[in-house]
Amino acid sequence: METPKSSTRLYKIWVGIKQRCYNPNCRIYYKYGAKGIIMSNDWLSFENFKAWAEKAGYKENLTIDRIDSNGVYAPENCRWATYEQQNTHLRMLSTNKSGYIGISWSKKEHKWISSISIKNKTVRIGCYNAQKEAAEARNNYIDTHNLPHQKVIYVGEKSKGEELCTR
Repeated sequence: METPKSSTRLYKIWVGIKQRCYNPNCRIYYKYGAKGIIMSNDWLSFENFKAWAEKAGYKENLTIDRIDSNGVYAPENCRWATYEQQNTHLRMLSTNKSGYIGISWSKKEHKWISSISIKNKTVRIGCYNAQKEAAEARNNYIDTHNLPHQKVIYVGEKSKGEELCTR
């Protein structure tokens, strides 16, 4: 006997995408639909989404991942990835004042903190007086440990606690 599509993992993923993009009552809508992230018109049909998923290598241990984390859910911007792969290109948190993923200011320590997420766990790389040092330490950590994470690109150092005006 065939499993009803509504109880399949793939169908639940599709519904989850629609909820994030179109339901203001969804607890994480503010991260998606409220920011203009939508599904391609073609994917509004589950059958079309399913056809793409199977062709794109869907497996039970993978999750849908947007290549450009600010882009829409569409065939050209999505892939099936492990959680570890997804953690390599996280978007910057709105609370990040440094302008760089993985670099933050510690009020308590009065230093720049460099960190990285590996397998859903935050690894603290170190504390640094200068933002550039923290960014370089993160990049060196990525190289030393042969990680697939994106490196931070240095665009301008801030003094301790100063607000970043440009990116």
